[in-house]
Amino acid sequence: PPEAAFPGRRRVNPQDIKRGLHFFQQARLLREAGRLGEAVGVYARAEQLMPANGTLRQEHAQARLQHAQQCLQQGDFVRALDSAGRAAAALPGHRGAQALLGLCLKLAGRRDEALAVADRLLAAAPGADAMALRLACLLETGRVEALDAAVGQARAQYPDDPQVRHLCAEHLLRAGDYARGFADAEFLRPPGSRARHPLSALPCPDWDGTPFAGTLLVGGEQG
Repeated sequence: PPEAAFPGRRRVNPQDIKRGLHFFQQARLLREAGRLGEAVGVYARAEQLMPANGTLRQEHAQARLQHAQQCLQQGDFVRALDSAGRAAAALPGHRGAQALLGLCLKLAGRRDEALAVADRLLAAAPGADAMALRLACLLETGRVEALDAAVGQARAQYPDDPQVRHLCAEHLLRAGDYARGFADAEFLRPPGSRARHPLSALPCPDWDGTPFAGTLLVGGEQG
């Protein structure tokens, strides 16, 4: 038979395609409704039936990223790590997916693996996010000698990144370098900047000054 020439290719079952498309559409609707935990499960069922569908694979990976972020906000580090790992495996060249995997590994207590992710990111394309992850992992594992070198490099390369500066401050203050430590600890973002703020990822608009019934969240390091 023709398929004997391609042993790795299985015969396409029209019923599988029909069921796969049904699951694909259902997953999209769940994702649009914000029910990401259900959506990723249905995406997985669709992908089992239609493994060659590139659009499905991409959407499934993106949904996994969103699900991991949602789980992080809910404090569910186990499920966050699972979805982040699947997304990173499906999107090996996606920096955001790899960075999210590193963060999830750190929060799950797997700091050596998170540090390895940070080092790979820094080697591929340096960035403040990867440097912050590296500093956090080194701080939590108490690697003082490595921190001495990393802090010097971080302060030189990312002098305007608050997250990097605050992580440097933690090491410098512990080491008794109070002048540089307090300077980094008191580093403020430029007025109007939301860059790198942990709350900036939340789906909320900037306040334009008009009256509203709600709560204003102010970053503590801004005083």
